[in-house]
Amino acid sequence: MSRARKLIELIEAVWVQKVKVKHHPPEGLFSEGTAEDIAKWAKRVHKDLRSAMASLNFFLNRAGKKLDPKIRRKVERAKELLRKMFKKE
Repeated sequence: MSRARKLIELIEAVWVQKVKVKHHPPEGLFSEGTAEDIAKWAKRVHKDLRSAMASLNFFLNRAGKKLDPKIRRKVERAKELLRKMFKKE
């Protein structure tokens, strides 16, 4: 690994450690829960679609390329469900 790449990884690791979020999902929600569970959690803790989607996008971005494709599809499905939930209101 190049020296520049090691430096980039170090900077990314430090940045991630400093991130603070207001709403933490329950342990295992993304790995063990269904898309419906994820959507219900996001709707319950966020007052609008924008912040709920931002929360799910934050998870996807933070997990990066290492995220299991099954979980990524589940979260994308949860985003679709969220849009429908907020549209009904």
